[in-house]
Amino acid sequence: LGEDGIYGHPSVLNQPLLRVPLVFSGGSVNAGETDTQVELRDLAPTILTLGGQPVPNNYDGRPLFDTDGNRRTTDSRLLIAEAGSKGEDPICAVDGNRKAVYNPKIDNCKFYNLTTDALGERPTDDEYDDLCENIRDHHERTARNRTEGADVDESSLHEDLAALGYLDE
Repeated sequence: LGEDGIYGHPSVLNQPLLRVPLVFSGGSVNAGETDTQVELRDLAPTILTLGGQPVPNNYDGRPLFDTDGNRRTTDSRLLIAEAGSKGEDPICAVDGNRKAVYNPKIDNCKFYNLTTDALGERPTDDEYDDLCENIRDHHERTARNRTEGADVDESSLHEDLAALGYLDE
């Protein structure tokens, strides 16, 4: 949205690009704010829950509200974001106030302490090897899926599309 004069999805994973506001309004959603980090995969379960529909068991995301529109308290979890889709751009993992950015081109991780550097602009000497290992695992899995194709369970896909209203059951 124009941060630092950058538009679109550049190959950077700075905090303003990772911390995008998400707003729900109206209906049964109760007013309020939260600093809970969410991922795109949380949107479908949230919308299904607010619409009174069950969330399929194979969804990775979690609903952000209960059926009455109250925000759910959620445990922190590892969040992964990718700057590109070809497997060559940086991948970021955030776990609370720890952040690691992995560059697959040179097999290198940089680490950031978001407690002392809220914008994640200055690498730290701290090492978060567990985060880097999680990113490498994620990168290998997604690279395999790109080359081999992800295994898709046709019945689950049909079920998911029907639950979202794209298909008649």
